[in-house]
Amino acid sequence: MWLRRLLLGLGPARELSVDTPAAVPWTSLPDDVILQLHWPPDDDLLEALGGHGFTTVVVVRHPLDVLVSILQFAQTEGRTARWLNGAHGHELGLLGADPTSPAFHAYACSPRARALLGLTPAWWRSPALAAGARYEDLVASPPDE
Repeated sequence: MWLRRLLLGLGPARELSVDTPAAVPWTSLPDDVILQLHWPPDDDLLEALGGHGFTTVVVVRHPLDVLVSILQFAQTEGRTARWLNGAHGHELGLLGADPTSPAFHAYACSPRARALLGLTPAWWRSPALAAGARYEDLVASPPDE
């Protein structure tokens, strides 16, 4: 989400954050849209993105930082259950948890966490990847990155 906001600051564009490719209004997308979608790079999605001229940018972040971010996000956002169409579980067990709790450890070792953490490497290996950046580098110096 932070990268999406940075990109919006570069010029006039609209933003769209959705949970599944089915939620993207492919037939009515504006030309100037920044799309955020956490989804594996399957053939249908790659074809749709390519057909609409999207440039794919992937941010790499340390997996533990991603898990802590999920933990924080899950405390206030019920939308997490829609991530990956709910594949491999949900984040309900994280409610009220902290990074030292058994609940967080169980989640971090779960198929759900593995599926979510697997998205970045899948995109990094994808032929659709146009640019990649380390989250820590973006934080340290957004203009340079």
